[in-house]
Amino acid sequence: NKNYKQTNIWKKQEKLKKKVIWAPHHSILNNDPLDYSSFLKIYNIMPKLAEKYSDRIQFCFKPHPLLKTKLYKLWGKDKTDEYYKLWEKMPNTQYENGEYIDLFMTSDAMIHDCDSFRFEYLITEKPVAYMKKDKYKNEPVGISKTAFNLHYNTNSKEKIEDYLENVVLKGNDQLKEKRIEFKQKYLIPPNGKTASENIYDEICKELGIVVNG
Repeated sequence: NKNYKQTNIWKKQEKLKKKVIWAPHHSILNNDPLDYSSFLKIYNIMPKLAEKYSDRIQFCFKPHPLLKTKLYKLWGKDKTDEYYKLWEKMPNTQYENGEYIDLFMTSDAMIHDCDSFRFEYLITEKPVAYMKKDKYKNEPVGISKTAFNLHYNTNSKEKIEDYLENVVLKGNDQLKEKRIEFKQKYLIPPNGKTASENIYDEICKELGIVVNG
């Protein structure tokens, strides 16, 4: 939608800073059928990095909605609520649990381990990192694996810092052209129409209905 006007939902700062989203997945329990989540590995690292880069980067904690429910089971309500409030009260951080279109459009980069975001953030053409594991229960295949490989690997504190320093702050984004190529090939709807319009046309075609205009 070329007429869409984005809203800046980021917390006001004393100067312009890079805006980074951290979006952890919910699959933290042993009986989860998926095992994307790296939250328990880095939950205590991310606030420290937010503090370290407080003069240069804003962070938005955008967890999967189910993460809090599962943390209540694992940590209890008090510890979970305290962790979420931490992201609300730090001067250069915030917690968001609603729509993410404006958040994506006004951000500069993202770190995540979610399945759908592998594709959805690529539409912005902005750098994105994934907390990659050595092995998954459900390994990405096909186009999902292609999208997966367009993410920077941030599976350790050192790699997260390298991503923040070199890719986000210094702009050494070596995967940018490949992300743009992927977007043009797989994410932009064909025929100069929206996805919904293409689907409608295809249904009409199958039903033998002539579409005018």
